[in-house]
Amino acid sequence: MKQKIFFAVSAIVLFAIAILVSIFDQGISGNVTSAGIFTTGCFSAFRGKIGGVVGSKWKSIDVGRIYVVPSNPNTPAQQTVRERFSAVQAYASSLLSTLIQTYWDPFYNTMSGYNAFIGANYSLLSNTDTFDEDCVVSKGTLEPLPSITSASVTGTTLTLTFDETISGNGLATDVLKCVVHRVIPNTLHFCTSSQTRADSPATITVPSGTTDDDYVYVFLHRGTGSSFMVSDSLSKIVTVP
Repeated sequence: MKQKIFFAVSAIVLFAIAILVSIFDQGISGNVTSAGIFTTGCFSAFRGKIGGVVGSKWKSIDVGRIYVVPSNPNTPAQQTVRERFSAVQAYASSLLSTLIQTYWDPFYNTMSGYNAFIGANYSLLSNTDTFDEDCVVSKGTLEPLPSITSASVTGTTLTLTFDETISGNGLATDVLKCVVHRVIPNTLHFCTSSQTRADSPATITVPSGTTDDDYVYVFLHRGTGSSFMVSDSLSKIVTVP
C-alpha cells in the first residue's frame, strides 16, 4: 500500500513539475501541450513528453527526467564518436541474422545481442572504423581454444591449426565457427562448419578473395536451449601459402 501511495505521489509531483516548467517556458498565456501516454492509469508511469518532463524506461525501470534540448556543436571529438559508432553499427548489422541472433541474443536480457556486440567492440576498433585482431565476435562461458597456431587460405578453403588441449569445461565435440574480416573491402563474413575442437587441422569454407592480412575469428559452441554455450573468440591473421 505504501509503495502504491509513493508511486501515486511521485506521478502527481512529476505531472505538477511538468505543468509548471511548461508554463514557465511558454509564458502564462501560452498553451500547455501533452504528448505523453500514461500506460496503466493517470498516476502510473508514462511514455513520451508531458510539459517539460519526459517519461521512459531505463533497464526495465520507469524513470522521468526534465526535458533538455540537446546541443549539437559537432566538435571533432563528437565526429570521432559518431564515426566509430556508425562503423560498429554497420559491422553488427552485417552479422545480425547469421551470428548475433544465434550466438549473442540468448545470453542477454536487459539489452539485445546487437547492442551487446556494439558495446563489446566499440572501443576496440582501430582508426575509429576498422575491425582488427583485438575485436571479438563471441563472448561466453565455454572454454575457448588455448591458441591458434596458423590460419592459411587456399582458394576458398581456410585451414586452421590450433591447440586441442582441454583443461576446463570444453569437450572434444564442441563445434567450431568463425568470422572472416576482409580488410579490403572492410567487410565481415560469418562462416559455418561442422568441424570440432578435436579436428585440428580443421578446414572451413571462407569467402572468395580472402587473402594475406585478412583476419579470422574462431569460437566454439555446444548444446541447445538452456544448455547452449558459446566461447570467447580468438583471432589470427590469415596467410596464403
